[in-house]
Amino acid sequence: MINTVIFLILFFLAWTGIRVTLKHISYGCCGNGEESIIRTGPEDTDRTHYRYAVQMKIAGMKCRSCAVRVENALNGITGVWARVNLRKKNAAILMKDDLDDAVLSAVVTAAGCMVNSITGRW
Repeated sequence: MINTVIFLILFFLAWTGIRVTLKHISYGCCGNGEESIIRTGPEDTDRTHYRYAVQMKIAGMKCRSCAVRVENALNGITGVWARVNLRKKNAAILMKDDLDDAVLSAVVTAAGCMVNSITGRW
């Protein structure tokens, strides 16, 4: 009887572990159920229209879905063109107007990540 109980507990733990692993493999670390998040860019892709630029170090991005979610959030700000690099954990942000760091940080935080630093304002 005790062997059956132990077997059922181990079976349940293994089954749960396999489900979590498959979800992680299928959907990335976020496990958000979205098979593919589509990257969106800015409406204006003429770099000469963007007078300001910053580099942002971002923590909390673990998969492609995280990076695309952050990039889409930044590109959703009017007058912003961002490209996020998951491997380097940073974002290169071009802006038409000199936006406050707090605005950029709030958008990244709302997307589920944290801003470590914002540098290189020129």
